[in-house]
Amino acid sequence: MKNILIFLLINLQLLIAEDLSVDNQFTDKQKLEFSLGLDYINSYSNSLGSDDTILETANGDFVRVPINYENSNSNDYIGVNLSLNYGFSDKLSIFSYTSGHYLYSRDINNPDSKTKFDKQFDNFSMGMSYVIKKETKTPAYFVRLSTSLVDRVDFNNTKKNKNFTTANLTLGSYFSTDPITFMFQTTYIYSKKLEYNNIKLKDGDVYIFSPSIYFNINPYVTLNFELQLQHMAKDKENGKYITKDSNELKKGIGVIYELSKNKTISVDYSYTNTTSSQDSVSLVYTYKLWDITGEDTWKWVSRNKQKA
Repeated sequence: MKNILIFLLINLQLLIAEDLSVDNQFTDKQKLEFSLGLDYINSYSNSLGSDDTILETANGDFVRVPINYENSNSNDYIGVNLSLNYGFSDKLSIFSYTSGHYLYSRDINNPDSKTKFDKQFDNFSMGMSYVIKKETKTPAYFVRLSTSLVDRVDFNNTKKNKNFTTANLTLGSYFSTDPITFMFQTTYIYSKKLEYNNIKLKDGDVYIFSPSIYFNINPYVTLNFELQLQHMAKDKENGKYITKDSNELKKGIGVIYELSKNKTISVDYSYTNTTSSQDSVSLVYTYKLWDITGEDTWKWVSRNKQKA
């Protein structure tokens, strides 16, 4: 961590970058963005809450990921994810997201218990973001839609890939008063009924309200503070409830650093202890490739032809 901080401080003086703002969360017109993320979650739970938790992706979307393995009460989740974003226009962009994880679980109340290990592909999803109204003297409004095209589902220790398992709808707004930007988002996550070998599962629907604040320290660095109020309905198995309704309040802080005009890195930390104790750290590197149909593309092609 010390070396990372030194690296950031040195490059802060050397690189030229544009101002950071909430607008940078939406892909620019005809730009292709690539994001590589790493998530670490440490959780402890002795409740009857869901075995899943909700992660916010680099696209601003939300996905469910498993953090409880075989009823263990202490879990370490390490997730790797990849996102692609393309801006069709200055209002419409599409995105894709895929992830997998490693999970280490143990029962800390039993000194004789052994650490359990699980790894798997989690999901592949696609969606779109549309800016309904750009920010002027009044706030901007946007909508985000996505669906999970493929999900790895656990049917009592038998894992199967299922299609179109969830659908997400997000409505949001933001407005700025230099150097601060305020954002408000409301998200609904619907999970459909799934069946395999006479096992019927229905994950509870999720409702999320997340206000956040972005503070531009300088043209290179932005701090953000976020609250997430989550309500997760009961999960069902074969028509019977297997979990309780749960409510979570997550508190988060993060930093976005612009390495150059087309490169950013962000680090976020969040914590909750409402129904379970959970610490999360996310690291995301984003690279804006080029203007796919514009002048930058032909410059890149020309350079590589000359090298050849």
